[in-house]
Amino acid sequence: EQAAKVMADNKIGGMPVMENDQVVGMITETDLFKMFLEMLGARMEGVRVTAIIPDVKGELAN
Repeated sequence: EQAAKVMADNKIGGMPVMENDQVVGMITETDLFKMFLEMLGARMEGVRVTAIIPDVKGELAN
């Protein structure tokens, strides 16, 4: 959750995962998106996700 916020706020696509001052992996936008889909149950066949977005120029970019 914290990593997702840092990445979104700073417009970065990935960041290192640290443990005891050692890099033990990477987390990417793709990793977070997959987790989001899992939480919604959207990776199951036949599931549709709908986003209602105001008709305002640039709204989706925010």
